[in-house]
Amino acid sequence: MQAIGYPTYRYRLACFVIAGVLCGFSGALLANHTNFISPAMIHWTRSGDLIVMVVLGGMNSVFGPVIGAIALLSLEEVLPVVIGWLTHFITGKEIIGAREYWQLILGPMLLLIVLYARGGIDGLMMRVRHG
Repeated sequence: MQAIGYPTYRYRLACFVIAGVLCGFSGALLANHTNFISPAMIHWTRSGDLIVMVVLGGMNSVFGPVIGAIALLSLEEVLPVVIGWLTHFITGKEIIGAREYWQLILGPMLLLIVLYARGGIDGLMMRVRHG
């Protein structure tokens, strides 16, 4: 854009200000909704969760992040149950605390989706739908 003569600094600054206003407004709404604000709410892993949702669902569409959010939240609930069932099936008894390691399965799953399913889950569904 800069090479063809557009004033990129002004546009970047405007986008930054708009994003800051929207984030401030959403924070005010969250504080009003929950009646409580804690520093734990702004931990860096919150940003990581949001990025994982977007990458998992797909960045090329509007509904990709929504699909990724549903998939990630579902996997957070389902994977501990599956791990508990597998430890009971393999050892004959459930290993206490094994359910806490569900992210060891989610990590490779996310890596495989990033490597082999370009466009995330939404891109994969589009390829299956269109053949």
